[in-house]
Amino acid sequence: MDRIKCDHFSAENGLMVIIPHEDDEINLAGALIFDACRKKIPVRCVFLTNGDAEYPAFIRIHEAVKALKTLGVKEENIYFLGYPDGGRHGERSPFLHNASEIRKAGGHAYTYGCRHFKEFAALETGAGHPCNWDNLLEDLQNIILKYKPSVIVGTDFDYHPDHRMCYLALMEAMNRILHRVQDYHPDKVAYVVDKRQELHFTQVFRVAKKAGYVKPETPMI
Repeated sequence: MDRIKCDHFSAENGLMVIIPHEDDEINLAGALIFDACRKKIPVRCVFLTNGDAEYPAFIRIHEAVKALKTLGVKEENIYFLGYPDGGRHGERSPFLHNASEIRKAGGHAYTYGCRHFKEFAALETGAGHPCNWDNLLEDLQNIILKYKPSVIVGTDFDYHPDHRMCYLALMEAMNRILHRVQDYHPDKVAYVVDKRQELHFTQVFRVAKKAGYVKPETPMI
């Protein structure tokens, strides 16, 4: 994350961090979040799942809110898409299964939050969405387009099924947005990866620019 500094991007619409589970925000962008908040740059954190494989969703949600408030993120800028933790083997993953299959595996068929923190779909429409891949992509696109952040940070394609889902979801959501929305081009799109993924992303970013999906001057790191 040393290549992303708050001094290098527009503060107009700030930073949005797309996060697989509650607690991943620290590993993914903890220092960047803290620095942005310290410099009064708006920060929005979006959790795809409720991280509730071992502990109830309301515990994980409240833990995340407290942790992010310590870094300086305002409570109203923390969002939960409300999809179930997919489990270590993806048995409840909306990328791999439909809502009924997730329910059979012990997950929720519809997106969910908790008493004080409703999931994004419920806040926007008054009702949760069935837990499936199409709805997850729709929710992610909607929240990105609602706030149009200047910088978006996501995770890499690592071993955990939910981290892979988060990576694929952000890639697909941005692909659709950049194809269809003419008036929105973020200053930076960044993926936090380990050294083994460097060449893959170099190739992906090169293709994205050559195909015209992003402007040539848009940093992708």
